[in-house]
Amino acid sequence: MRRYLEDPGAATIEPVKVSVNPVHLFLSDGEQARAQAAVKFATHNNGKLRYAVPAVNLHYRENAVGYPARGILIDGNGNILSGGKKSQFDFISEPAIAVTEPCFWGFNVLHKMYYHWLLNGLAGIRNLESIGITSGMRFVVPVLSSWQRDSLCAMGVRPEAILELGREPVRFAKVFWSDFSSANDHPDLVHPAALSFVRAKARAAADASRSSNAEASWPEKIYVSRLDTNKRKLLNEDQLAEALERAGFFVLIGSKHSFIEQRNIFAGAKVICGLHGAGMTNGLFCGSGVPILEIYPENFFHAGSLRACQMAGSRHGLMFGRNLKVNPDDYQDVQWEVDIPEVLMNLKELEEKPYTLTWESPFDVAGA
Repeated sequence: MRRYLEDPGAATIEPVKVSVNPVHLFLSDGEQARAQAAVKFATHNNGKLRYAVPAVNLHYRENAVGYPARGILIDGNGNILSGGKKSQFDFISEPAIAVTEPCFWGFNVLHKMYYHWLLNGLAGIRNLESIGITSGMRFVVPVLSSWQRDSLCAMGVRPEAILELGREPVRFAKVFWSDFSSANDHPDLVHPAALSFVRAKARAAADASRSSNAEASWPEKIYVSRLDTNKRKLLNEDQLAEALERAGFFVLIGSKHSFIEQRNIFAGAKVICGLHGAGMTNGLFCGSGVPILEIYPENFFHAGSLRACQMAGSRHGLMFGRNLKVNPDDYQDVQWEVDIPEVLMNLKELEEKPYTLTWESPFDVAGA
């Protein structure tokens, strides 16, 4: 901790300029009329193939209060330090718990989402590690699911250093936080240091696991399914999964696999097809040049997992289905379908079409 107090800038991850490969939007003749959102999304993405990513800083404050249920950290005057989209917190209550040892606040309100946990939560540990202060630090997190706990340990955090909080506010005598966890939703600004850190740590954990366990062999073609959720429900997903299985794809249901298993499946994949969702974030573990077809509902486009895949060097294609029912009060409450022959045709084109990588790797960790 002394090193940070003497030189806070030593923990800063410097700004960089990033280049990624363009995404290809697949459109059939009959889709032109309803393709406005998809075209806008692809055009916006391809207009930012080279972009600047700001510096990522580590911060420190004494006598701060955390609200785990909201993922917000504030100072004694109610000013939001991390996790909020405004500057002032509107509700202050007396903390029920006091923590006197140095802590790292490593999450925000979106922590339950796989993408945000990996690239907002886990990535912040990179700041700490850069100045060697992970030892002796408690890692403050909400109540974790098994995959979150496994992924945190894969980043090098010892189980006994994890401090899981409930919903009650907590007062910290000394607390650190990273700009990574402060950012609730900036998919266009994924810092390559975040991806390289998570990739490298996950790879090391996977290698350690192989040394003590028999290595599983995973198929090289994978379909990333959403069969385990009703959110953005694809009504003909059973039929799509069956068709892809016949074409040699392994149907991956993320909730049935550990964090390291998911990492290994994606790291060894040669072709990926998947429905847009958190599971596609695992594309950050892929090798360079892997063709990935991501399928979206026609009203919901988000660049988070796409950017992670692009920065890993994917040959990324996207297509969209047809919405059949949309809740006007919740745009993610949608029932939709996809043209299965069109999926197979687009995958074939993505695999066989000549492609030249147009960027140099942004990763700054050897072997990541």
